[in-house]
Amino acid sequence: MPLEILHVLARRKLPVVVRGIRKVEAVRVLVLSGHIEAELPAAEASLMPASPTAVVTRITPLGKRMLQSFPRSRASSP
Repeated sequence: MPLEILHVLARRKLPVVVRGIRKVEAVRVLVLSGHIEAELPAAEASLMPASPTAVVTRITPLGKRMLQSFPRSRASSP
């Protein structure tokens, strides 16, 4: 899912607000791996029943290389 989120972010104008536990956790993985920069809720807050949000502010050069190395397949396009 993190790679899918990275591809979605690459097609949008940043900053982008990401909502939902699974998506916010995918954003957290991308931040920790150095692919994006984002404002994240505290780890405890992302597990609360209310829908957590993250704000993605930038795709890093490493993230851009990842997008080139693993292009989105036509089968996974919405």
